[in-house]
Amino acid sequence: MRSAAPFLSVMMTLAAPVASASTPPLSLGDYLAQVRRGNEGVRSAEETSQGALLRSREASLVFSPQLHAAGQLLSDARPQLTPFAPQKTDAQGFQLGISQQFAFGAQARLGYQFQHVKLDVLQPQFFLNTDYYDAIPSFELAVPLLRNFGASEARAQQSLLEASALATHYGEGFRARMLLVEAELGYWRLALGREVVQVQNKTLDRTRFLRDWAQRRVNLNLGDRSDLLQASAAYRFRELELQGATNEERSAAQSFNSLRGEEPSSVVGALADLSLASLDIPAEWKSSEVPPREREDLLAAKQAQRLSAGQAEQTFERNRPNVELFGQAQLNGRANSASEAISSGWSFDRRTAAVGVRLVSTLNFGAKSDTQVGAEKERSAASLALDRKRFEQRQEFIDLKARLMEAQSRLSLARELEKIQDEKLTNERDRLQRGRSTTFQLIQFETDFSAAQLARLRSQFEVIRLVAQLKTFGAHP
Repeated sequence: MRSAAPFLSVMMTLAAPVASASTPPLSLGDYLAQVRRGNEGVRSAEETSQGALLRSREASLVFSPQLHAAGQLLSDARPQLTPFAPQKTDAQGFQLGISQQFAFGAQARLGYQFQHVKLDVLQPQFFLNTDYYDAIPSFELAVPLLRNFGASEARAQQSLLEASALATHYGEGFRARMLLVEAELGYWRLALGREVVQVQNKTLDRTRFLRDWAQRRVNLNLGDRSDLLQASAAYRFRELELQGATNEERSAAQSFNSLRGEEPSSVVGALADLSLASLDIPAEWKSSEVPPREREDLLAAKQAQRLSAGQAEQTFERNRPNVELFGQAQLNGRANSASEAISSGWSFDRRTAAVGVRLVSTLNFGAKSDTQVGAEKERSAASLALDRKRFEQRQEFIDLKARLMEAQSRLSLARELEKIQDEKLTNERDRLQRGRSTTFQLIQFETDFSAAQLARLRSQFEVIRLVAQLKTFGAHP
């Protein structure tokens, strides 16, 4: 019994906490910053998201003014069939114009043309002028009466451009967020793996001491060999458990480095304690049946619905008859000098004006009708898909909250169980020292305590995982 005297003191020494490293631990925030810098997937998703948001401004160009400009030099000396036609024509000039599609449906174009013309003729008496300047201001207005009425087709095009860009913006933003959630869980996975290794190391040390103590008792003929065999088997089993925990820690460290874009063999310093992880959500979320905000994947689905609706609207409009009321007007200035032509170009004496109606329509009415019906079905289907996505996200939020509450309850029980098992193990050591227990009983209690510690750690990680998933419904970090 004297050889068992140091048992209590040694076991308590082995159970003492490990001193913290001198270097400050890598915080979760610093690690996520490393992931943002070093993970090409995160960088790609974030840059694509930002680029798509800027690209969404292309939609505003649909109703923006457009500038048109052209210049030309012309020399035409083709053979003529009559001596009265010019034998050669030389011309230089330019055209400028501004056009715009207005949001109320009308299309307008304001233009100005200026040119200098020289004619080489055989019969000059038949020409009023062979060297002259033309200055021609013009204006055209078209109002659609059926297709694109009220700019419906143009609005559909605007919606297509914006929805396509925003769907990419939100989709890539959600991909970046989920990669960061994966990185956060990778951080706590490694922290968990290290704590499990610590637990298994302490358990192995305690089991080693128990095996050595049993060996000394057998050598002194104070104990049964069966106690030694029990302790030796328990020691080998703890070695096996430690090897499994070490392998998991190595795998977690490799994933940890991979997520931040470093080589798998890179050394990972100290991490924050697992107890510092967030284990709860805001109080207002608990009483709410709907997510606090629309997550990026739902926002992307809404833009996808807009995209489908815009495509359907554009298809419908494109196959309607094009009935258009138009008006054209231009002023015609012509003179032997540029200044006179420009001045006379603003006179209404030689104006040209026209009003009319244009009609363009397909004659395959059956195909047109099927196309329009199909477009309407696609628009309805997109709306149904969005409703389903919104329902699924609400159910996911409710389910995650329920699972979090269950996991928190299990964690509370695991902590109580660990405390009881620790007290039970301490009491059993005292009983063994006084000869009132057996090695087998102590080994069993060691196993129970180790299992309780691991159950508490795994329950804690499960809570961390659920909280991280729920945080995706909050503001973007």
